[in-house]
Amino acid sequence: MNANTGPTQKDKQAATHTAREDIVRKNLKAPSTANFSNETTHGNDGRCTIEGDVDAQNSCGATLRNHFVRDADGSTANLRSLG
Repeated sequence: MNANTGPTQKDKQAATHTAREDIVRKNLKAPSTANFSNETTHGNDGRCTIEGDVDAQNSCGATLRNHFVRDADGSTANLRSLG
């Protein structure tokens, strides 16, 4: 964060990335075990689609991989699919 101008673009991107991951985590049985990988981003004009994989434990403790698709713009993010 820059004291004179507020958050940098890098700070905003990091916060947005964390918020988007939180949407996926909310739909997992053991969100604290989530490990994200293979993320790709498509889009422009502030709107994008993010796809990737998340490895997380299920209710039996086994780690499973799920593919997710989430849509985002500058202020909102929605989970389109997880499975």
